[in-house]
Amino acid sequence: ETTGLDRKQDKIIEIALVKFDEETFEIIETYSTFINPGISIPELISNITHIHNSDVENAPKIKEVQLEILQFIWNYPLLWHNVSFDRDFFIENGIDISQNITLDTFFLANFLCLYVKSLNLEMLCKHFWIWFSWAHRALNDVYATIWLFEKLLEKFQWLSKEKKEQLHYIFSLSED
Repeated sequence: ETTGLDRKQDKIIEIALVKFDEETFEIIETYSTFINPGISIPELISNITHIHNSDVENAPKIKEVQLEILQFIWNYPLLWHNVSFDRDFFIENGIDISQNITLDTFFLANFLCLYVKSLNLEMLCKHFWIWFSWAHRALNDVYATIWLFEKLLEKFQWLSKEKKEQLHYIFSLSED
């Protein structure tokens, strides 16, 4: 979670990372922390995230947890919903994940959920009957993204061989 949308001016206020088994989707390990952004959290952001200045005032600064985050991530593939937003904030804050493989549930949903009106995380979870509360809290968003990924993979399994090959070709053209 961040204080806004501009990776150059806004700051990270909460980070959550989860390792899960790629076959069973069982949670293996979690990492979650508030981050002291060094700036005031705008009221609009507090209303969305339910994270307030008092929550982050004694939290570590991003530089204090960079190494922990990088050790947790290591060279594992990274699963995100709307990868460019989070990736750009990480890189801007010295957490270089540019070499990690990234998977984006938003990108997948663009191909697998053609008739869903909105592809934001909350709406996709509703579409797939995934329990999701407290959106815009980092750990909840990560869990929802994992469960969404599982549903998208199930949907992918039911595609014809021809459609799978088409998607494979499209994905091969992607920079991410």
